[in-house]
Amino acid sequence: MTAVFVFVALVFTIQIIKRVSAANPIIIMSPQSCHGWKDCEQAFTKDEQAAIGHLRIFGIWRDYSFKIPLGAMVNSVAIRSDAKKVDCVATTTLIMRVSNDAGRTYGPIHEVPLTSCTDYQTDWTDVSADFVWTPGGLNGASLVLLVQCIGPKAPSDTCFLDWLPVQVSLF
Repeated sequence: MTAVFVFVALVFTIQIIKRVSAANPIIIMSPQSCHGWKDCEQAFTKDEQAAIGHLRIFGIWRDYSFKIPLGAMVNSVAIRSDAKKVDCVATTTLIMRVSNDAGRTYGPIHEVPLTSCTDYQTDWTDVSADFVWTPGGLNGASLVLLVQCIGPKAPSDTCFLDWLPVQVSLF
């Protein structure tokens, strides 16, 4: 009787683990097109090659190639930025805004203070509350990121952006 109970408990536990691990899939995608910043395509992959933004010029990244099923429910959306600044003394900030309608409108400003001028720092910016996210707002050309580097003066208004993927967690 004890052996049967242990076996049933083990099978039940394994089934629960399978459900929990499959319950909230996480999808991370990189952009496929961009413009505005010098060498902006360098932010498509994490490879120590960087897009260069300066002089308060906007960079626009899009075409994240999400293919989320239309019935899926979005739990969270976050932007990862691997970036560093040029000026080691001055305050430099990466400004980000996200659109879920192909760039017609944008959500609120998100500020990422850059602290390193030697190593890329990784920051996650939660944009879940910017919109009521749906697959339609993430799939195709809907998702667009607007990024700007802000500093008090040259050269502190120059940022290097190595990678700019978006992570989506589903219920």
